[in-house]
Amino acid sequence: MKSILLFTSLYLFLACKESSKAIKKESIIVIDSTTSVLNKNIDKKDLILNTCIGDEQSPILKLPVNGGNNLMANTFEEGIKLQELKCSIDKMKPQLCNSDYVNYYQLPKKGELLPIIIEDECGDNNNYILAVFYQNELIDNILIYSYWTDMEEGNSKEKIKDFKINKDYEIKISDSEFQNKKKTNYKINKYRINKTGKIIKIKNNSLMVGSIVYAQVETYLNMRSAPNSNGDIIAKAYPKDGLKVIEVLDGWLKIELNGKQGYVSSEFVK
Repeated sequence: MKSILLFTSLYLFLACKESSKAIKKESIIVIDSTTSVLNKNIDKKDLILNTCIGDEQSPILKLPVNGGNNLMANTFEEGIKLQELKCSIDKMKPQLCNSDYVNYYQLPKKGELLPIIIEDECGDNNNYILAVFYQNELIDNILIYSYWTDMEEGNSKEKIKDFKINKDYEIKISDSEFQNKKKTNYKINKYRINKTGKIIKIKNNSLMVGSIVYAQVETYLNMRSAPNSNGDIIAKAYPKDGLKVIEVLDGWLKIELNGKQGYVSSEFVK
């Protein structure tokens, strides 16, 4: 009888010991699993903190963007706020009026490239700079918006650089000069972002008062009585005709041909 009791006690002791081992083992598994989850969370947090440009959750400025005024209107209407740039931009700091802190608007990705628009406070006005990053490294940048004025009495001068960026990342930058509110010079340059992130100039088309331009058409270009498509056709400019620029307007030129003055679309002359 004693031997039976002894055997039963020994069996129960060993069973409890094995059960205790199993519980400990399960506890270790749970602890290890929790540790693994915590490590994953920490890694994700560090990844976000170490990314100099916002993640996919950050507010993105939609394309197209048609100029500085349009940029400000879009960001206000869509509630898009400036973000702090944490990337190293030492090589472009000499271009900035304020390099102590740099804020930006995030644009849609272009493949693996990250284009942004940097806002640079310059006195009473803001400049805007298009910058392209790849893996947190600045690849290229270009000034796309600025405003300068000298309001002397009787002789005011203004210089305005403005831009348009379409959905295909074609960039148009215009430079306009005014004297006493009259546009005197106008120039448009086109750019694109190549596969490596470089901002490449496509073509240069300079239109200045006093310059001679030619119609870039196969037949002829209508010269109108007013700077719009509803103006009466008063003459025809052929590709061989030299057209003297009298005044530069938005999308139109006032030109002189054979002693007669009229307007032609600036899109079709060079």
